[in-house]
Amino acid sequence: MKAIVLAGGFGTRLRELIPNLPKPMAPVAGRPFLEYVLDRLIVGGVREITLSVGYQAKIIMDHFGYAYRNASVDYAVETEPLGTGGAIAYALQVKGDAPVLVLNGDTFLDINYGELIGWYEQAPSKVAMVLREVPDVSRYGSVLATGELVTGFMEKGNMGLGMINAGVYIIQPEVFKKFKLAGRFSLEDELLQRYCVALTPRAYKTGAYFIDIGIPDDYERAQIELPKVVSRPAVFFDRDGVLNHDNGYTHRIEDFRWTDGARAAIKMLNDRGWLVFVVTNQAGVARGYYDEVAVHTLHTWMQEDLARIGAHIDDFRYCPHHPEGTVERYSIFCGCRKPAPGMIASLLNEWSIDIKSSILIGDKSSDLKAASVAKIAAIKYKGDDLHDILLNYLNDDFGAS
Repeated sequence: MKAIVLAGGFGTRLRELIPNLPKPMAPVAGRPFLEYVLDRLIVGGVREITLSVGYQAKIIMDHFGYAYRNASVDYAVETEPLGTGGAIAYALQVKGDAPVLVLNGDTFLDINYGELIGWYEQAPSKVAMVLREVPDVSRYGSVLATGELVTGFMEKGNMGLGMINAGVYIIQPEVFKKFKLAGRFSLEDELLQRYCVALTPRAYKTGAYFIDIGIPDDYERAQIELPKVVSRPAVFFDRDGVLNHDNGYTHRIEDFRWTDGARAAIKMLNDRGWLVFVVTNQAGVARGYYDEVAVHTLHTWMQEDLARIGAHIDDFRYCPHHPEGTVERYSIFCGCRKPAPGMIASLLNEWSIDIKSSILIGDKSSDLKAASVAKIAAIKYKGDDLHDILLNYLNDDFGAS
């Protein structure tokens, strides 16, 4: 499913803290807040993202470009403020007629977006919205729901325990046409509240961590809390001989065969919220057997094949170098070639990874040495069912992590 992220806010209440930035780009622990939002989408399997931008749009566009991690990024640029509803309707012009996931770029909700999409697809509705229980609804206003049905909304000011709108929706584009909504309008007030009975929105309830950086106190709280929340354990897989049978310099799709349990293992890790990485030496490039395009093509196919079971690999690293290669520009000693830890270090630098809980699975001594240097636990793969290996490991060491 494609996603639209609303990132056009002015951030008026944060202006003294971030005078020259759009609110979603406010730095949190050294990273733009919007990166945390997009990372969570991508971990959930979302691969096509539209950023709805307005105020200081160029800062966001220059930072993310047209690809972020392994997701494509495009933009809907507002020339004037359109409100939350107008921004979505405008962005949908490039998204077609399929249901789309929508969320705010200045709030973070720590849910599995893949699970949310799966829940929606079991019983599609015109609108689905994520609700979160909070101890005091006075700042947000509350949402009334019976079971999975949203029945009404209450204004801000009412105090006490209740459900709030978490700012995450799945919307069928036809809704805007049906109610003839265009131009500048509020999604919350002029669509959801006004037409609640006609829309009968489905409610996805969660108790997951939630933070809105709209006010200075919560923005400062995010600096401490968010890095801890997003840090996740990871499995670093060697590729040839672990994820696929090694027939010698595998680089063609027709020669690729998953090992027993490999796809199921990746799906299990995705479902448990673990990050999944591939770190693979590809000396065949240096030896002239194939080029880097072939490596990328095969990795793209792997993702497509995994998507058929609702699974994905979060990121790939490969080393095309070998000191005894025949292609001159690749015939070098390289810090990314295992047993050196360069590929692992690159991922540790770019992702929020719980190193102490992470592991590498490889079939060669060079894999295990790289893990040792990077101070990550390792398992030597000997050909057994990969799903069973990981299931036993997770259950023994981490329970239902």
